[in-house]
Amino acid sequence: MPTSELAAHDALGETRNGSLGLRSRPIHAVWYGGRGGSGGLICYLKGVLAIPAESSGVRITLVCSPALASELGELNAAVRVITVPSLEKAISAQMWEQIHLGRFMRSLGPDVLFCVSGSPRSLPAGVPVIAACHNILYFDKTEYRKYRYSRLWWRFMRRLNRKLRALYPKTAGVIFTSPYSQELVLRQLPGIRRRTVIANGVEAAFLADSPVPTIDRAPRNILYVSTVYLYKYQGNVVKAVKQLRESTGEDYQLWLAGNADEDPLGRRELLRVIEQEGADAFTRLLGNISHDALPALLRRADLFVFASSCEAFGITLLEAMASGLPVACSNRSGLTGLLRDAGEYFNPEDATEIASALARLCGDSAIRREYAERAMRYAREFSWSGCAEETFAFLRDIAVSAQDHRHA
Repeated sequence: MPTSELAAHDALGETRNGSLGLRSRPIHAVWYGGRGGSGGLICYLKGVLAIPAESSGVRITLVCSPALASELGELNAAVRVITVPSLEKAISAQMWEQIHLGRFMRSLGPDVLFCVSGSPRSLPAGVPVIAACHNILYFDKTEYRKYRYSRLWWRFMRRLNRKLRALYPKTAGVIFTSPYSQELVLRQLPGIRRRTVIANGVEAAFLADSPVPTIDRAPRNILYVSTVYLYKYQGNVVKAVKQLRESTGEDYQLWLAGNADEDPLGRRELLRVIEQEGADAFTRLLGNISHDALPALLRRADLFVFASSCEAFGITLLEAMASGLPVACSNRSGLTGLLRDAGEYFNPEDATEIASALARLCGDSAIRREYAERAMRYAREFSWSGCAEETFAFLRDIAVSAQDHRHA
């Protein structure tokens, strides 16, 4: 059960045993989740924090908002969760981070602080800090500049860009989820001291033993799972499916699953395209789908399309691969390194290219089966247990190295 902020000091006061060498005892790692973040971040935290860390010499305390704790649900029993009500709202969270974060973290006596979401406004002195890079939008100049037409969003994006650029070089280490995201950030911030690439995993619930039941039948339902953002190009997928319907005369249906409230510009563009193209008849907006319900939805679809141009990893793509779906995928942002030769690729900014990729899949049952079976094999290379073990080892190595440096 989560512990309140007020009870945290007494509950964890006994953990401040820094006089013992870290090589001879578990390290205490405080994970700072802040207000939370995208669905990908929720998947990451659920996946990694379900794995026991004690055998890796790590003891974990998660500090986050009550809303994030509620969304995460039950984690591994050894993970202590401390909720901070001030983190619920953006303004109060900024004030709490600026005024209280450093002192609060020091009171917990961590050997390392792991920032899994965002960029705190202040960092505690004397504690090595590790950051996780789960969002590369703020480093992709082409994509985040698309938000300059909204003064509010442009200010927000530029502020986050500056914060992350300031944070990463100050950290003791940064964890990236893909070689692409690491290369993108290092080109702009070569001063990062230590870094590693640790891929995300996929839950067992998504791992299918065979392709989707309709793999050998003429496909009808095309699924795209992603939060609605400008750089996800849901509008271009709508246009592509319309072209596909017109060129084949087939009744293809598009299912768009994902939160449409995160990005007002992305939502406005999607609704504009649906109205302009007269796409209401074949486009279903499913809204936000719970992660528990997602495996069943994926198995009900016939094809999966992923049109993002800016991904640090692509966890929903991996889940579709694991589920046995044939995939048409964006050729941007390192996604080809995840899907490899198990799908059809397209330029996400070109609706005609998307339509052509979908047509190639729709017209050949043999290639659909081949791609789906290949993607399922690739997906089994990724596990949350492997991700967790690599993460725990990196945290421990940073903490031990920091102590060795202080005592040198």
